[in-house]
Amino acid sequence: MSHFYQVAVNFPKKDSVFTYESEEIRSRGDLVEVPFGKRKAQGTIVRASSRDEIAKSSKYKIKQINSLVENSFPLGEDELSLYEWMSSYYHYSLGKLIYDCLPKVLKRPRKIDFIQGDGRALPFELSEEQGSVYHSI
Repeated sequence: MSHFYQVAVNFPKKDSVFTYESEEIRSRGDLVEVPFGKRKAQGTIVRASSRDEIAKSSKYKIKQINSLVENSFPLGEDELSLYEWMSSYYHYSLGKLIYDCLPKVLKRPRKIDFIQGDGRALPFELSEEQGSVYHSI
């Protein structure tokens, strides 16, 4: 069964939210890779759409979401609400705004190998000012 989503694509025009389809259930805030013209683009799912809503408004062929952006984390509701407000207030493309604000590691995630420690606490010393604040708490 197909599911339809409104995806804010990393594209500089104000109307950067496009409809895409997926066989998998996706969530608001997921970072996805989508076909965009003859290239691939990254985008963020901003909401789900019903089949009836799509049938009434869509006059174009709806393309499939390619995949989730590898090693990415979904955006939270608070972040998305802030980005939507900023986009509206500053008249700036929502998809472009989201990708301009994301940390570099989320824009182009890479696989990170973590080294397992031996379970010991790491030694550290508080500065004089930090120590006085710590002890007052």
